[in-house]
Amino acid sequence: MAVDMGFDESGSHDILLLSVQVGVVQKARRMKTAWKTLLREAKIPFFHSVDYGNFSKGIFKHLSRDERQELLSSLSGNLRKRMLFGITGKVTISNWNSKTDPKFRGEWAAAYSFAMQMLMLETRVILEKLRVGYDVNILLEDGHKNAGQAINILRSIKEKNKHRPEDAVLNILTEGLGSKTDYPILQAADMLGYSEWQSLIQSNREIYDALHVKGSRYFTVYMDMDKHLVDPALEIAKRSDAAKAIFRELDRYRRTGSVEGLKEAGKRIREFRQKYEEVDNNSNRGKVKAEKSLKKKTQG
Repeated sequence: MAVDMGFDESGSHDILLLSVQVGVVQKARRMKTAWKTLLREAKIPFFHSVDYGNFSKGIFKHLSRDERQELLSSLSGNLRKRMLFGITGKVTISNWNSKTDPKFRGEWAAAYSFAMQMLMLETRVILEKLRVGYDVNILLEDGHKNAGQAINILRSIKEKNKHRPEDAVLNILTEGLGSKTDYPILQAADMLGYSEWQSLIQSNREIYDALHVKGSRYFTVYMDMDKHLVDPALEIAKRSDAAKAIFRELDRYRRTGSVEGLKEAGKRIREFRQKYEEVDNNSNRGKVKAEKSLKKKTQG
């Protein structure tokens, strides 16, 4: 059973919110058809959340408050009826940039691409709980400056999956960029991202409340990646980068037949293993200490 995933971003200049809407392909197509019908009846080319509250200009200008609320209710009802779930991840760009350099961001991931991959991991976890398959079609809104890098990462993952399918987080069937004006799933992702941003800054919650309805089968997940994911992900990336550099040297020494070079590379490999064994041991000790502290507090 394949699913469609549509990504769009929100937030401010330093806060990136990336949202994804996820739905089984057949139901996502029905959502798309119904969405376009509702927009056509309202004489709206597409739903752009940031314009929803603008009464002086923009695509909603001809609609009264009641008409806008009716449209929002219909669109959100359609979404909640046919999509599985939505996820939003928050990354503070200045925090990400302070812990990475331009070379790393260019080779590995800018904040946007990092957030996309973390949302993919969370999607896998949820699909597993829902017992839905891992075949996915991924569509990114083409307006972000790092969308091109993200697409290249998806294509790289897709290629790796061909050789090691057992390691695939998600089996990417298709990947691409699209305009919000053409794809309802991207408008739905925009709706989710904008609503989470409005909730975060304690502003108008009208769109948020339309999506977060008690008793709805559709649900949303909010991930503060600054708190829980940035440092562990960077640690993994640094390990991989360091390991690749060592083994490139080792391969070069093998080709040239340098005995001293091989000895040096072997020494660096041992140092690498020792370093990260210490890191993991310290991390585990910290976890155990924190768990004991928490246990004492709950028992006290």
